[in-house]
Parts: sequence; structure tokens; C-alpha cells
Amino acid sequence: MQTFADRLKQALTMRDKTQGDLVKATNISQSSISDYLNGKYRPNQLKTYLIANYLNVSYEWLLGFDNNIEAKSTRDLRIIDIGEIVKIPVYGRIPAGIPIQAIEDIIDYAEISRDLYKEDRQLIALRISGDSMLPDYKDNDTVIIEKRPDCENGQDCAVYINGFDATLKRVVKQENGLLLQALNPAYETKFYPYNGTESVNILGVVVQLIRKFN
Repeated sequence: MQTFADRLKQALTMRDKTQGDLVKATNISQSSISDYLNGKYRPNQLKTYLIANYLNVSYEWLLGFDNNIEAKSTRDLRIIDIGEIVKIPVYGRIPAGIPIQAIEDIIDYAEISRDLYKEDRQLIALRISGDSMLPDYKDNDTVIIEKRPDCENGQDCAVYINGFDATLKRVVKQENGLLLQALNPAYETKFYPYNGTESVNILGVVVQLIRKFN
């Protein structure tokens, strides 16, 4: 029986892609990709989706639930088109506070306008947990993230720290590193040098905030 590692190797070979290509396209760290390929552990749901999307293979096949390797349609990937509104899955909670391993299972659906959802944009919805980004972002808000490997100075981004921990912070670019800035003064701003021992990878940029009022 094929393991996740076996299927990932098969997909990389079939699409003529390298580990480096996968790292660049998904913002998943090199060490994590190596661990997946060595069978040390499997990625969480969002990372699996990003890998399947880049390699153009079926998400279910990559997980071993389906024998058909071919990628399914956008509708099958749980993006629901209802005219002027598009529903995209909320994949999990991202901390606006101390970074923790984040991005879990689909927990809800977020409605966005068709104008925001375009074929050339990769959008991800994430639920906020924590208060470090107050007053702009509150606990239980939903943010729509456009997946990008880079951002403009001062943009609010979902970032991975060391390939595992995810957090929402304002990214301030400096000559020798990145500042991950909390908007709530009760939390410290942390600096990550480009040549430091801790790596920061940008998952994407906030393009919309959704807040429900009870």
C-alpha cells in the first residue's frame, strides 16, 4: 500500500518538479518537505491542499483515499459558486498572538464577492484566534488571505515561523530582516534576521476582513 511519502514522490516525478519547486510554490519549509518525503510525518490539511493544488493532483489521492490521481474541479475542492457570491472554506484558526502550530480542518465557509474571487488568485480563509492584532482584528474574525510568497512593506500577513508555527502579524521589512509587529501594545514585536536560525515564510496577505456581529 502506498504511503503519503510514496504518492508525493510519484507526483513530483510525474510533474517533473523538485523539492525546491515545491518549497517556493507553497511556502512550506525545505525541512518539512524532506520530512514528508522521508515518511517522518504527514502535512496538515491546508498544506496537503497547497501541495495537491501546485502538483495538480487529487487531494484525496494524495491522502490515499482515492485511486484517481487527476485533480478534481474547483467545485470538488469545496469552493461553492452561487452566482455573485462565492463560498470558500475556512481551514482553521490562525493565532493573533503567540505563534502556535495552526491551520487545521475546515471549520466553516466564508462568503466573498465574485469580484474578489478571480481565477488567477489563490484565496484561503482563516479564523482569528487571540488578541495581539487588536484593534484591527478581533478574536473569531475571519480573514481572507491571498496566497503569495512575498508582501509589500507594512502589509498584514499570515506567516509560518520555522515551517510549522503560523501567526497573523504586520510585516515590516528592514535591511537585515523582518519585523513581525503586533498591533496590540501588550504584545512585543519580534525581529527575525534573514540569516538567523529561525525562518519566516509568508503564506499570504490579508485582502479582506469578515466580522460577524451577534
